[in-house]
Amino acid sequence: MLDYKKKPFEYFMHTRGEIISEVPIGSESVLEVGCAEGKTGAVLKREGRGRHVVGIELMGEAAEKAKNVMDQELIGSVEQMELPFAEGQFDVIILADVLEHLFDPWLTLRRLKFYLKPNGRIVVSLPNVRNWRVSMPLFFRGKWEYQDEGIMDRTHLRFFTRAGMMKMLRECGFETKKIVPTGKRSKNFLRLHMSALSELMAVQYVLVGQLNKQ
Repeated sequence: MLDYKKKPFEYFMHTRGEIISEVPIGSESVLEVGCAEGKTGAVLKREGRGRHVVGIELMGEAAEKAKNVMDQELIGSVEQMELPFAEGQFDVIILADVLEHLFDPWLTLRRLKFYLKPNGRIVVSLPNVRNWRVSMPLFFRGKWEYQDEGIMDRTHLRFFTRAGMMKMLRECGFETKKIVPTGKRSKNFLRLHMSALSELMAVQYVLVGQLNKQ
């Protein structure tokens, strides 16, 4: 099992505004995989973005706290557990900073799409391995060093570029409707948003996908 127990306490307490904003107001049922202590779920419920919010969390201590917020909370690995959901149960499925930690994120996405409504959406965030802080040291100095947090977090098992993220969603039956880079929100970053250099600046991408009907 990966070393999540070594993560600082604050790791499980964050909310993600860029994720929350992609969940439509009025959503009936939302599944958040990797919900930590349920901080994001609490905001979703408060803002009317999820009447019924279900969480899955690997770490027991964080999951126990999430039970105070979520309408239903499952403790364990999404890759290993039997999921007690109905076909087409969810309007939105969130996987924020999750897929990079999985042994087989492709299989997980294919499993989860069974539980998504035909007009529902999946909201994913993934770190961008092409960011200059990773790609430049690798290219010029041959350095590929794991760290305690960030893009090169030592608990990450999979690494993706922007193109690789979209390819994974496509292979798993989703059409990417929106992809937004995240990073330091400077004026220069915003100017680069639509340029080729934006991928070197982006720390993460938030992707919104829908089931491919073809």
